[in-house]
Amino acid sequence: MELFISFLSATRTKLTPVGYIDMKNPFEKDDHTGLIVGIAIGVTAGITLGWLFLTKKGAEYREQITNRFKEVISDDAAELISEKTIIPKKGAKVATDIVVK
Repeated sequence: MELFISFLSATRTKLTPVGYIDMKNPFEKDDHTGLIVGIAIGVTAGITLGWLFLTKKGAEYREQITNRFKEVISDDAAELISEKTIIPKKGAKVATDIVVK
């Protein structure tokens, strides 16, 4: 029993009058900020994806995003090929444009 009491005093917990340890539930949170932020981000993402995929303007914007993405990938790949080989950047750009499209 003394070992149990010394353990309790070492961990700085208190005994209730009934003899049980009075501990806070680790799963119970008082602050719900993370939940609220998560819901807000989810709603925003849902609205954005809905707009992109369900409207004509969203389809046009998706096309612009796709073209810009392909252009950036082609430029980066051409630059990498130019740095790692003896192929000039213009020649590598022509090859990467064909591959990307």
